[in-house]
Amino acid sequence: MHISEKNRILTQYFVTNCLYDGFNLLIHYIAIILNNTLTPMQVGVLFTVYNLTAVIFEIPTGSLADRIGRKNLLTIAKLFHILAIILVIFDKSFLSFFIYFFLVGISDTLFSGALDALHYDNMKAIKIESKFNIYQARKESISLIGGALSAFLSSFIVKYYGYNSLFFIELFVAILFIIFLFFSIDYYKTNKNLQNLTNDYLKILKNTF
Repeated sequence: MHISEKNRILTQYFVTNCLYDGFNLLIHYIAIILNNTLTPMQVGVLFTVYNLTAVIFEIPTGSLADRIGRKNLLTIAKLFHILAIILVIFDKSFLSFFIYFFLVGISDTLFSGALDALHYDNMKAIKIESKFNIYQARKESISLIGGALSAFLSSFIVKYYGYNSLFFIELFVAILFIIFLFFSIDYYKTNKNLQNLTNDYLKILKNTF
């Protein structure tokens, strides 16, 4: 293992996690934005859509990541997220937010576990996986600090530039994530057999409920 390779993998680990967890300015104001635009019942429907989407799509993501690769799955997830953001930047109707929460639900679900799996496999490839939990603890601390800073920063952004600016910032961070991910290392060897994916998903879904 070369020191430069280790440094690259650890840099990749912390940067991707910071872009994913630490710069979410919109989360602090999404409820206010919705309440200013929609009725309380419509807001409830949107969060129900998000949670149901998470339940339905959470189950097959592990198999999907194994078959198409962690990087590919994360890229697809962010593309769903970007599409959702672009939609509500230009239209704040109930239908647009409905689609937004549906797409973001898919995106978050696809992300679930895939990012950690990518980094663990990379660390395992260079034989530092025993320190994964240590890096995870450091990442959580950084994410909490980033979350606190983003909450403070977002108040100034909203005050001077309005709520819609938060969507543009989230869009920029999502695009930045994809660009950085494109140049990232992925040592995992994919299993590209997709033939049984649907059957596996239906079996798991049946056993779950």
